[in-house]
Amino acid sequence: MNVTLLCDGPSDKSLMLIIEWSIRQLRPRELVEITLADPSKLDRKRAGSLPLSQRIRLAIELVETDLLVVHRDAEGAEPAERTDEIQRALSASDVPVPSVPLVPVRMTEAWLLSDDRAIRMAAGNPNGTQPLSLPRIRDLQSLPDPKQLLANLLAGQPFN
Repeated sequence: MNVTLLCDGPSDKSLMLIIEWSIRQLRPRELVEITLADPSKLDRKRAGSLPLSQRIRLAIELVETDLLVVHRDAEGAEPAERTDEIQRALSASDVPVPSVPLVPVRMTEAWLLSDDRAIRMAAGNPNGTQPLSLPRIRDLQSLPDPKQLLANLLAGQPFN
């Protein structure tokens, strides 16, 4: 199964593991290949100004896919508003493949901070043994900058 993740930016690469895990829960024998469609790489000159429906069309044109996952952070909006935004853009772009909206309520990076294995895999070191000293799960929602913390962990700097 070829899956394309249309993301908000390059840090959304970490979602690929979550999407793959989700698919494997439903289809354990399915071979899954996920391609990241980063708007800044789709059309460097206009990426920031392209409407979501055009970014969706670009992603579908550039990558052969069986499933399109469209990610948008909530960024202060209600998740339902972002999901509706994605659904409208999908309708406007007339996507010929099954599509799924993905709207995390809190920064995606906070999700990964609960799983040292996911961090090690994202860092390309799945067998690493250096203690990461991750924050407690109950504290994840209150972290001031989970994105920076994840970047530090990926660079080998443990959480203190």
